[in-house]
Amino acid sequence: MKNQNSINRKALKNKLDKALNSNTKTLSAEMKDILLEDLMTAFESRLKVLNQSRYNAQCFVEVGMKVSQ
Repeated sequence: MKNQNSINRKALKNKLDKALNSNTKTLSAEMKDILLEDLMTAFESRLKVLNQSRYNAQCFVEVGMKVSQ
């Protein structure tokens, strides 16, 4: 599982690099790498929060509580 996450992270980094290439041309390679790592971490954190909130909402529905959208 860890290896798959590493592959997914590399794929995401490559896609971000390609998408932002014209905007990051003036950055050094080190700064560009820091930016990409930061964006990936932020994206992963946001996904975790959204998935957790969706899971929590589902738990409320299963026990019969009303969940506002």
